[in-house]
Amino acid sequence: MENPQAQKPWKVEYAKSSRSSCKTCKSPIEKETLRLGKMVQATQFDGVMPVLTQYGKKFKKENKNLENIDSMWNHADCIMKKSNQIKSTDDVEGLELIRWEDQQKVRSYVQSGGPPDTTPATSKFTTKECGIEVSPTSRATCKQCSQKILKTEVRISTKPEGQGPRSLAWNHANCFMELSPSIEVEKLPGWETLPVSDQEAVRALVKKVPSNAGTKRRKDAGDDQKSKVARSEGDVSMSRDVSVRSASDVGDKLEAQTKELWALKDDLKKHVTNAEMREMLEANDQDSTGSELDLRERCADGMMFGALKSCPLCSGSLRYSGGMYRCHGYLSAWSKCSYSTQEPERLEGKWKIPEDTENQYLKKWFKSQKLAKPVRILPPLTPSKPSESPGQSHSSNSTSLVDLKVAFRGLPKESMEEWSRKIDGVAGVVHSKIKKGMCCSWTADTNCLVVSGAFDEDAEMRKAREFEINMSEMPLGKLSKANIQKGFEALTEIQNLLNNNGHAPSIKESLIIDASNRFFTVIPSIHPRVIRDEDDFKSKVKMLEALQDIEIASRLVGFDADSDDSLDEKYKKLRCDIDPIPHDSEDYRLIEKYLLTTHAPTHTDWSLELEEVFALEREGEFDKFAPYRKKLKNRMLLWHGSRFTNFVGILSQGLRIAPPEAPATGYMFGKGVYFADLVSKSAQYCYTDKKNPVGLMLLSEVALGEVYELKKAAYMDKPPKGKHSTKGLGKKIPQELEYVKWKDDVIVPCGKPVPSNVKASELMYNEYIVYDTAQVKMQYLLKVRFHHKR
Repeated sequence: MENPQAQKPWKVEYAKSSRSSCKTCKSPIEKETLRLGKMVQATQFDGVMPVLTQYGKKFKKENKNLENIDSMWNHADCIMKKSNQIKSTDDVEGLELIRWEDQQKVRSYVQSGGPPDTTPATSKFTTKECGIEVSPTSRATCKQCSQKILKTEVRISTKPEGQGPRSLAWNHANCFMELSPSIEVEKLPGWETLPVSDQEAVRALVKKVPSNAGTKRRKDAGDDQKSKVARSEGDVSMSRDVSVRSASDVGDKLEAQTKELWALKDDLKKHVTNAEMREMLEANDQDSTGSELDLRERCADGMMFGALKSCPLCSGSLRYSGGMYRCHGYLSAWSKCSYSTQEPERLEGKWKIPEDTENQYLKKWFKSQKLAKPVRILPPLTPSKPSESPGQSHSSNSTSLVDLKVAFRGLPKESMEEWSRKIDGVAGVVHSKIKKGMCCSWTADTNCLVVSGAFDEDAEMRKAREFEINMSEMPLGKLSKANIQKGFEALTEIQNLLNNNGHAPSIKESLIIDASNRFFTVIPSIHPRVIRDEDDFKSKVKMLEALQDIEIASRLVGFDADSDDSLDEKYKKLRCDIDPIPHDSEDYRLIEKYLLTTHAPTHTDWSLELEEVFALEREGEFDKFAPYRKKLKNRMLLWHGSRFTNFVGILSQGLRIAPPEAPATGYMFGKGVYFADLVSKSAQYCYTDKKNPVGLMLLSEVALGEVYELKKAAYMDKPPKGKHSTKGLGKKIPQELEYVKWKDDVIVPCGKPVPSNVKASELMYNEYIVYDTAQVKMQYLLKVRFHHKR
């Protein structure tokens, strides 16, 4: 999962050899001939490749092993004989690297929407194909210079023959005049709607353009104000004038620079061999790999502008492409380096030539080179647009149920018919008959409902899909503790990077991408993306916490094997006794009162109904808790809520503290076990809904001891010396007069919520945190039904 430059749908270059053939005219493409390729997603490797445009489907069907075919290019002239093949110059990769004349040829093709015209410019466009108006917005982009056309500027549209209004291409007036300098502007549709001042400015442009259509118009300082075609309204007009003038200046400089670079490349081709260019690149610590054209490009860049320094991230070599200098090395074993810059650092001193060279051209050039090198002018970056990857279809299969067979049981006939229509609509298949499964031997037992739900593989799968985990690459049975730990380590690194402003933005971005790659390598996701913000980061932390419990359940149940363990055998693997409590017992009535009276006033989306209570006795837990029961006096019966599917891990291993490798985020008072004295505060973490309204909750005896009280969040590994737990003081607390003492002097805070005497607290309700799991003894498991009101 890299973050490289956005792949463009077209690529233009000079052929690096004579081996390829044009897929349009079927004739060979000679070396260094201009060629165009349409980029599509490769079928058998992670990347894109050029593909033919006319016989693409037939060719791909006959040649499935696409990556072994290198001759999938077209002559540029063959592509440009057809209309509207290329929609924008921004869609063409490598355009700025070809000769200026060829750049203009491509731009002219895109501008006109048809084949480049070699006839005089007077016939390039007809007045019927064009229109002129004052731009009502600043959304349009000039097809010629790729700059925004500002609101109130005059713009001229072109429409390729036979195309509708949606194919209109907009241009600055002065950019359009460079292509069609002698067009009769007064006959353009919309001319009468222009203000008189704008009409005069456009007429001035026509007069200033030379009759020689192929020559780029030069302007001196006296022409600047006349070349501006917009409303003359104070500072706004001046700023637009500067914008147009600067765009034109950059274009002139780019033209001169490109021609000078290519003159140097032509000299290298005539006088310097490939071996000599490689030696020259190595002498300057530059990358010496690649084709003859690559070597020529890098040598010309270094000779004109100076030798490039290595990548500051991975020490790889920088190369110019896509209007920037980009690193093509590897940041780590997990990801390619994505460092890029428009202002690369260069080595001091002159460009070196091999010391023992006998090449007279290089010797003469070396003596004439200047120590001070110019800075390379780069084409202005155009705003990126949200677009698809090459070859990617607009449609998505994410909502398709192709090859999925569905059956119903236990639904009303009306519901079954409705669902059948929906499934048929997304290519699913509905089966009318299914075989009934055999029931477990102890289905009638009350606790079977709880344990069977906790061991439900479908529920685990639903939770995994909720977190967008790719179950095809990482089935439940393949989950490992080691992978989850590596995921936590990657997230911790991302957290440190997000909070660290010491890195340069490009370096920070590359490091975040590398850590994200490592995370999604060990934790495959359906939609992997770079983890850049706090919300995305926190969701991944929750994902790993959920995976910890799924991993435990997977080990106990064996989701990856054909396990035929009975429910009794799975229950025994928990090593936790679960015994139902009679509804008429004293403990049940106390717990029911505790649940009904401690519902917080702000939690109004649902109400709670107690269905069952189970006494818990986890193996070995009492022995660990016993010393704290004797040593610490302040013991309370407190609430803890979690997802239904987390309870296999909770019942088998107890409540746990986040591991050291987990990021220190999302924990108000540090990594510990959190409890509440209001039931709805904990019930939020059951994450139920109308479709799945039943949740499980815990009541645990917690040895709090001396409590460290706080009014706002404060991260800590453990409370201060002399304190055994932390309490976040809330604005609402249970009425202390209604507290009840349970067996062995355990306090049950079952009073109604009332305002506390705490002032300026950031917490709405109390929270209790212990940092040693031995201070917790799970006492009761509650099956609770949520009545959702919306």
